[in-house]
Amino acid sequence: MTLHRACLVAAAVALAAISSRSDAASYKGARVTMVIGYDAGGAYDAYARLLVRHMPRHLAGKPDMIPQNMPGAGSLKSVNYLYNVASKDGTVMAVFHERMGLEPRVDPSDKLKYDGRRLTWIGSMANNISACVLWGASGVKTVDDLRGREIIAGASSTVDSAAVFARVSNALLGAKFRLVLGYGSDATNLALERGEIEARCGWGYASLMATRPDWLSQNKINIPVQFSSEPHPMMKNVPTLMSFVKDPADRQALDAMFATQIAARPVAAPPGIPGDRKDALRKAFDDSMKDPALLADAKRARIDISPFAGAEIEKLMTRLYDLPDPIFARIRSFREPQAGERRLKKKAKKKQPS
Repeated sequence: MTLHRACLVAAAVALAAISSRSDAASYKGARVTMVIGYDAGGAYDAYARLLVRHMPRHLAGKPDMIPQNMPGAGSLKSVNYLYNVASKDGTVMAVFHERMGLEPRVDPSDKLKYDGRRLTWIGSMANNISACVLWGASGVKTVDDLRGREIIAGASSTVDSAAVFARVSNALLGAKFRLVLGYGSDATNLALERGEIEARCGWGYASLMATRPDWLSQNKINIPVQFSSEPHPMMKNVPTLMSFVKDPADRQALDAMFATQIAARPVAAPPGIPGDRKDALRKAFDDSMKDPALLADAKRARIDISPFAGAEIEKLMTRLYDLPDPIFARIRSFREPQAGERRLKKKAKKKQPS
């Protein structure tokens, strides 16, 4: 074989390899499903649907992308589905609660059938520092006010962030929250407006602004404390929980609890998807976060965009999973129900005439 012909053959092989990789990463004719771990209408749903509208333009082949709400157990149902059932060809992603990646380490149980280190992390759309929100009519404005009397707070379940951070406030601040469980996100807000409850703790500032921005602008609520190590830029005058805590073991537990807030709107695919598909999804996500059309839509909807790369979430999960067991034991202690907590009574369904 002549040198010239050998060069042509080598070039053809290289082009074929590139074409093969390109075809594998292409989504032409495909349908991509975006599983959303919550009901329609909430902040997670708003973020996911924003991405669904814009991300396909940044994938080769510009596939259809379909949102699919799959609520259940604080988005645990969606993560279990993603990890164990969803197709591993790169055509399924999911948006779920920031805590879910670390949850198997915090609370190992048969209900959590996944390992957060093995999920294919695509990226996060925003950080989301949580706060304790009190209805204005309660008169509670400061941490001292939280300590002054019993305050009724709402949450969806025993391990919901709203319940966990209310108990954290009781344990570390001396607050006097008494929980009523069984409210969904929207139901909690309605209960605040109706005066059934006075507080919602563990509510992310980005979620508040995405769903109830008028509550702040019209001074309907007070925020006495934020659950973070450093203050949110828009809550500089609100003290952080960490500023009140001196015990080293408690501070370590809080650091671990707060760590995932930097990736508070995570997007992930199942473990083991093809490498070229992972790279394509990550690049499309990163490009979407800089897309002027997406940013304009986000601004109109008051949705904060503060992205965090998928590769960085992967590193964060590895670091957090390696923390000592006593830290997670302390976090678990905040999951234990306290005296006086009660659950909403379910209303009996009316029988339909036969």
